[in-house]
Amino acid sequence: MLFCFAEKLGRSETRPSHHERVFLDSLCDFQVQDASLREVRIHTLCPLLASKKILFVGPETTYHLHSNLLQALELHENRSHSCLGSEFCTFHQICRAPRAPDSSEPFFPPGGFTKYPSNRELLASKSGVLKYILSNSLYTGPDTQDARYVDPIAQVDRGSGVRQKERYWIGQARKADLLVLNRAPLPAAAWTYDGTRWGNWSSVLLEGKPFKGARIKQDDGQSGATKVFGEKILDAALRVTVNRFLPETIETLKVLSRGARQNKQRVLWHSSWYMEPTCTEDGGGKKGVLDSDLDPWTLFHNAQGTMV
Repeated sequence: MLFCFAEKLGRSETRPSHHERVFLDSLCDFQVQDASLREVRIHTLCPLLASKKILFVGPETTYHLHSNLLQALELHENRSHSCLGSEFCTFHQICRAPRAPDSSEPFFPPGGFTKYPSNRELLASKSGVLKYILSNSLYTGPDTQDARYVDPIAQVDRGSGVRQKERYWIGQARKADLLVLNRAPLPAAAWTYDGTRWGNWSSVLLEGKPFKGARIKQDDGQSGATKVFGEKILDAALRVTVNRFLPETIETLKVLSRGARQNKQRVLWHSSWYMEPTCTEDGGGKKGVLDSDLDPWTLFHNAQGTMV
């Protein structure tokens, strides 16, 4: 997918027509479906990223995606692309000419301040810039002093009571040539965690007929535990997706489109990652990612991931 959008970006000097956009998008869809049949190597991708600014914005999973790309670039260039962490990523100058084994250039860069490369330097070295900014909800505050960026209390989501870490990103996003976005599935409400195996979802689940599904098994030894049904968890995941996730994400994209470099910029949305059943507290066994026997928090998370 990244290869496809970079290729489109490289050959689009002017804003494509509606029919051209439809064709290019369908071409990318085809390449994604055929990704297993064609391995894209870094030496193929790098020429398409020359002098480009690539920005990853999203939750920790987006950070890991950025780290995986850096690891591949590190092997290709024979130089370190270590990152300071999800909350402290500065920038990475990528796709420079590979470092020769007998080069005097050290594998690890010297410490201290590193100057951001100019457009002229990027063009001359045929390199690009990669950066990651943490934003769990893709919140688009007006400036760096917005409370959601600087006040931990203001970052607590009113609907769930869970803190959503945010960093200001919209300014740099408008300058990026390629923007890779994701928004994390909304977390389950903090008050569902009551210390029991299945939690207390009484304030989250709606009464009435939910989607048809199998009942989540209860721990018979858990006296007074709230009976939670798998179909009600799926119903809650659907409601939070329709009522919050989609409207808020659409609003983010509207804000992003104002003043964006629409004639050159490409925006890529990467899908969310499932929580593997084997990583859950009970080990998961052979359960699927939407198995109703999963604990309700994993099921709530994974159900949202299938919808967006």
